[in-house]
Amino acid sequence: MAGGVPGGAAGIVLPHSPKPHGGPAPKYANRSPASESAASPAPAAALPEDAADQALDRLTAGRITYDPPRDMKVGVATSIQVRIIGLASTTQEALQRAEQKLKAGMERPALASQPVRISTTMKVVLSGKPDEFRIEHDGSDSPDEQIVGTHAPTEWRWNVTPLQAGTRKLHLSAVAIVTLDGAEKEKQFAVYDTDIVVHVNWIQLTTDHWKQISSAVSATGAGGWLAAWWKRRRGKPEAARSAKAG
Repeated sequence: MAGGVPGGAAGIVLPHSPKPHGGPAPKYANRSPASESAASPAPAAALPEDAADQALDRLTAGRITYDPPRDMKVGVATSIQVRIIGLASTTQEALQRAEQKLKAGMERPALASQPVRISTTMKVVLSGKPDEFRIEHDGSDSPDEQIVGTHAPTEWRWNVTPLQAGTRKLHLSAVAIVTLDGAEKEKQFAVYDTDIVVHVNWIQLTTDHWKQISSAVSATGAGGWLAAWWKRRRGKPEAARSAKAG
């Protein structure tokens, strides 16, 4: 039959031949579950403020106390102690045990302990105006940063030498130090902050006292001021005697 397909009925359409290898594949070809998973977006990393909030939530309960001096004397060093302990529990019995441990062996009667949030590493700083106080750590075993636990108090100790008389202020602060998750960075949380008001009096100066004061003020540049004050102080009795004689 004219126009027919040899060996077959007219009108039958033969299937297309497959395309040779190397041609462009459909976009949906060869997609496996593994490749789909790899293409999925990774979960968003925690924002820095989120990590900080999580670290703050991990701080635990503790107690803090210190032994503030009521009166100090110019040129005479006074030791000030601060102690912190962690709480294994917050029962009344646990609080009483912590209070006893905190106050045992203090040089002066300590204040009633106060609650403080703590981390494993705590930093405690005692500061004051450099022209009013000379503040030094009492020994190498009392650095600013120390480890705090629940079995025994951790102690910070300073020798404080007043340089001026009058009502003065020291400042005490405690900071909890934590490492943020997924970051090699530390975050410091201020957990305690207070002023210590002390009354500083002059003493009857002797040669030994002069040596102490000279040593104390040499690092502050206050030596000239102190010498001028001493000249004025010596001049007052002489002026009084002259007025009385007249």
